[in-house]
Amino acid sequence: LKDRYGLDRVPSFVLDAAFEKSARFDRFQRTVTRVGDGFVPDMRMTAVTKILAGSDVQGLDGFIDLAHPTSVVLVERLLRWMREVNAMDRLRLHFVGQGAGDRLFRQAFLKDTQRAWDALLAYAWGQQQRRSDLSVEICLRQAGFDVSEFGALDDLILAQQLEQMRRLGGRRDLVPFVVLDGQVVVSGAGLARVETIFYQMHPE
Repeated sequence: LKDRYGLDRVPSFVLDAAFEKSARFDRFQRTVTRVGDGFVPDMRMTAVTKILAGSDVQGLDGFIDLAHPTSVVLVERLLRWMREVNAMDRLRLHFVGQGAGDRLFRQAFLKDTQRAWDALLAYAWGQQQRRSDLSVEICLRQAGFDVSEFGALDDLILAQQLEQMRRLGGRRDLVPFVVLDGQVVVSGAGLARVETIFYQMHPE
């Protein structure tokens, strides 16, 4: 079944051909993909999944697009949580959006991670407070970056982040989402429980 329907995570669900004749088909057909003789619900329908062939990566990988307000909320939560427990070294953020903010932060994190964290936290706070005067560029400048020095490597950096996303079992239409220890993908409604899920995986 796993091979026949191309399933790469659990839980996964397969609806048989009778689904197409059901009264709910018209309503839900956009949330499923036809695979052979059945239908597989989109991975976005399951908020917490375990990748069957997960990677051996410790920590949290957050995939975000700053154009999505939920990404900014997630960034602030993850930053405050990791700072509170002194575990910033366990958090890796991947900016996979195409906007100017994502491009600037991709470059900033290459130049100076600590200052980039400070700028990102200031930006996330400003967005929560609806402070239009705290743009990405202003926050980076206040953290000591000269954004005019940022190079033309963005396409390469983005390609690397998208490849990392693919390796960890994510897709762009899942953003924002978090991968815990290269094994568990948390998205959508599951993001409200990411800390709880992490501590269940690491009771120590």
